Amino acid sequence: MRNAGADARSNDRRITATTRQLESMIRLSEAHARMRYSEVVEVEDVEEANRLIREALKESAVRLLSNRAYPATLVDLFRFPIRLIP
Repeated sequence: MRNAGADARSNDRRITATTRQLESMIRLSEAHARMRYSEVVEVEDVEEANRLIREALKESAVRLLSNRAYPATLVDLFRFPIRLIP
């Protein structure tokens, strides 16, 4: 992810994010705070939201590279092994 913002024309490294991605980060951070029964979003909540987004991006890339399709129906969903995240 560190290399994702590398710009060949500049020494600066930038990571760009769309408004939708930033809103997702906010929603995930708020949800994680609520899971801790907290009304305040803390750094650990944002870090967990960032981790979840990175994992989703990795999973998406793996699916694209392996030509594994997402479940088309709810029945198909149960054909995939369920993996719990620690």
